Amino acid sequence: MASSIKIVLIKKKNKDVLYPLAVRFTKNRQSTYRYLGHYIKLSDWDSKNRQVKSAHPNSGILNKLISSEFKKANRGLIKFQAKQKEFSSFLGGGGTI
Repeated sequence: MASSIKIVLIKKKNKDVLYPLAVRFTKNRQSTYRYLGHYIKLSDWDSKNRQVKSAHPNSGILNKLISSEFKKANRGLIKFQAKQKEFSSFLGGGGTI
């Protein structure tokens, strides 16, 4: 069960030529996106470090939001994986239900 979480800038611009920030959840090569509700210019995104560049006027606040959302998503993934593991070890015990 391969799962990952990344912060991404969706390459689909809106009418103001701004791009949405999102959390990408990937499990078994299936991706789901959760949009953060904020849009930035493509030139304000640091794709290597996955954060807003310091040239953006609200970079500090947006990067704190990104960090917070990433931590929240990661916590949820860990809880989900722990429940799945408990469930699989219960079923793999060799006994009948």
